[in-house]
Amino acid sequence: MKRNLEDIIKLTNWIIIAILIISSYSQLSAGFLQQVDSVYTSGNNDYQEPNNTFNQAGILADDIITASINGFDDPNDYYRIELIENKQYTFTLSFLGRSDLDLYLYSPSQERIAHSLTEGASTEKIRFKPSKSGTYYVLVAAFATEGIQNYTLTTGYINRSYLPVNYLPMVTKGICVLDPCSMPTITPTPAPNPCNNSDCREANNSFSEAQPINPNEKVLASVNKVTDLNDYYRIALQADKRYTVRLNFSGNADLDLYIYGSDKSEIIKSKNIGPVPEEVILHTSKDDVYYVLVAAFNTNGSQQYELVVEE
Repeated sequence: MKRNLEDIIKLTNWIIIAILIISSYSQLSAGFLQQVDSVYTSGNNDYQEPNNTFNQAGILADDIITASINGFDDPNDYYRIELIENKQYTFTLSFLGRSDLDLYLYSPSQERIAHSLTEGASTEKIRFKPSKSGTYYVLVAAFATEGIQNYTLTTGYINRSYLPVNYLPMVTKGICVLDPCSMPTITPTPAPNPCNNSDCREANNSFSEAQPINPNEKVLASVNKVTDLNDYYRIALQADKRYTVRLNFSGNADLDLYIYGSDKSEIIKSKNIGPVPEEVILHTSKDDVYYVLVAAFNTNGSQQYELVVEE
C-alpha cells in the first residue's frame, strides 16, 4: 500500500512537471511570435526603401508585395521587373483609406508606356503585353495621402529565370521573412536618357494628370501651342526650404512657368516676354505637394524644354 502511494505521488509530480513545461513553452512561443510580428510588421514592411528613383528601383520578384508610401517625404516607389515578350501581364495596385495613388509602367529606356490614374479609386490596374523582353519599371506614385499609406502591388505573371540561383522570395504578404531587408544585387538593363529627348510624360495636360517629379531631377519634355498647350507636374517639397524652379529652352518660343499649392491655387509665376528662360524662387511653409505648370504662350511647332526644381 505504501509503495503504491509512493508511485502515485511520483506520477503526480511528473504530471505537474509536464504541465509546467508545456505552459512555459507556450508562453515562450507566444512571446517569440509576438516579437517577430512586431519586428517584421511594424516599421519594416517597406524593406525595399529607398526606391525613390529609377536608379534605386526595387525588385518586383514576387506575385504580391506590400509596402508604404507618403505624399510628403516618400511620394514615389519604383520597382524593376523582367518581362518576356508576348506574355500577358496584369499589374494591380490596391489600398484602403482616402488616399489617391497612381500606377505607371515604363519601358527599359524609362519611357512611360502605360498608366492608371483613376481619381479617388482604391484600385489601379495596368494590363500589358510587351513586344520585346527586357527590364521594365513600375512606379507607385502618391497623388494624395494622409500620412503613411500602405498598399499592395500584385502581378499576374512573374519571370523568375533572371533571379540568382540562391535567391529565395523574401516577402510573405509584404514582410521580410529571411535575412531582413537584404536583397540580391541585380544590374538592370542599361538605360539611356530617361525621356530620350522626347515627351515621355504625356498626357499631363491637367492637374488630375500631373506627372510626379523629384527635387533636382532634370525633366526633358515638350509643349505645343496648338496640340499640347500645358504640361503639369506634381512634386513633394519639405517645409521651411528655398527652392529654385528653372525653365530653360532655346529658339523663338515663349513659355511661361506657374507654381500652385496642393489646393491648386496659384502661388507664384514667371511670364517673361519672348524667348527668355523662366525662373521663380519658392519658399515653402509646410510639407506638401506642389504643382508646376509649363505653359506654351507661343511656339513654332513642338518646343522642347528643360525643367528642374533645385533645392
